[in-house]
Amino acid sequence: MGRRAIGEMNTTDLHRNIYKLYVHKALRWMLLIMPVLIPFFGENGLDLRDILILQAAFLVAGALSLVRLHRNAVL
Repeated sequence: MGRRAIGEMNTTDLHRNIYKLYVHKALRWMLLIMPVLIPFFGENGLDLRDILILQAAFLVAGALSLVRLHRNAVL
């Protein structure tokens, strides 16, 4: 399966692209929020190691949900 031209996109492809734009928007928003959350967590008793473990847990949970979502879309 090769790449299709822009005129050959169907509505499923367009809806998938809209979804990707929302994911991109959320990730950009996180770039604004994380510099605020790290000092907040630090003032509430978490050290840097705990904050990074918490971020890794959220990253893994998000990645697993995207894999599951992608698998359901393919099937």
